[in-house]
Amino acid sequence: MGSRPSTVKKQPDTSHYGKICLQTDKTVYSPGDTVTGTIFLDLISPYPGNQLFLKFKGKEVAHVVQEYQTTIDTENGPITVSDYRKGSDKHKIINQSQVIHSWEKLSPSRFSFPFSFLIPQNGIPGSFYQQGPFYLAFIEYQVKVFLKPFCNRDPKLKYKQPLIIKETFLANPRNTLIRETTVLKTCGCFQRGSNTLKAIFTKNSYSHEEKVEVLVELDHSKTKLKPDQIKFYLVQMLSVRASGESQFRSEKRVKIKQAFAEKTIDPEVRARSLSLTLPPFAKESDFQRKINRERPSKGKLMGLLEYKGGITCSTHGRFVDSQFYLRVKCSTNGFCTTYSSILFPILVCPSDLEFPVLPLPSDWQTKPLENKIISFSQPGDMNDKKEHKNSTNSSIQIEVSPMCLPELPPNRIEDRQNPTD
Repeated sequence: MGSRPSTVKKQPDTSHYGKICLQTDKTVYSPGDTVTGTIFLDLISPYPGNQLFLKFKGKEVAHVVQEYQTTIDTENGPITVSDYRKGSDKHKIINQSQVIHSWEKLSPSRFSFPFSFLIPQNGIPGSFYQQGPFYLAFIEYQVKVFLKPFCNRDPKLKYKQPLIIKETFLANPRNTLIRETTVLKTCGCFQRGSNTLKAIFTKNSYSHEEKVEVLVELDHSKTKLKPDQIKFYLVQMLSVRASGESQFRSEKRVKIKQAFAEKTIDPEVRARSLSLTLPPFAKESDFQRKINRERPSKGKLMGLLEYKGGITCSTHGRFVDSQFYLRVKCSTNGFCTTYSSILFPILVCPSDLEFPVLPLPSDWQTKPLENKIISFSQPGDMNDKKEHKNSTNSSIQIEVSPMCLPELPPNRIEDRQNPTD
């Protein structure tokens, strides 16, 4: 049998027109932050268009394979048959573009456009990517700049820059005290007194590879059972929903080499300091198996491998919800005894990533033009029951300061890889 033809669109060659690129001040932002950057345009031949656009877009995609079991009556008795169905959902969080600059005639020259815009405060979930057996979900954002041609048949001269958005908490309490009193039982029903577990958490927001510390106090004076082990580890609770019916839910302990575990507890020591170091950021490129994220088949979703070397981020989207918790667990001696546990929610977000600075020619000279303010409409509320494409009409603003040099200098912008759509 012949190989299946590739579905990847071949990108048209636009090098004969020149180059366009975009540089932001950083890659990691929070809702409500201002994104600043510069658009660089280097034309070496006339372009069949006269408008420069800037687009800010974000989307959320979820794929889930759900198992359904049905009972069928046969001559040999009832049998259970499993059926696997795939559900997929896609939501455009924001997808808007505005004109940055217009020309009467766009001739070969070099241009520079500093810009800034405000990320909406509400309706922007954190960036996310995670895959595993039976599910795949991601939330991504991009800033894109392009020259729009007069005719749709002509190629766009374009460039896009990915942005990482942090999930935010409403509050950031420090030195939070949590007290949990547990009635201890053996064999599931015989009461053996109680113990009290206290934990003081310094904060509730952490970055990847950051050290987490907690002060724990254990009071077991009201029980004859001796404490056995105390553990401190990270838990992720993930929920992915697609097409209403298909759901994936999991509560799993994150494997951390530096997690705290004390197997022999000294009963004389009531207070102790526990610590662990969060795993690194699990980038999309680090996953063991890559698939077409747009429309993965049911078989590919069922055969996905889960990345074990890092963790993703906290997020609360329309279809995916990823939350992290710090758990302090204390077990006691005895047969089938209950244990004391404290679960503390935290925010896990990426730190500022290193971003290369675009080198400029040494003889670059610009002439400032009049500033221009462009406004986008803000995305709708995440809990809005309207269709996914609908949005409200609040506004965010983009301030652009276009600068241009009529004559073409001999030095040009250095080549930079332009990601394809």
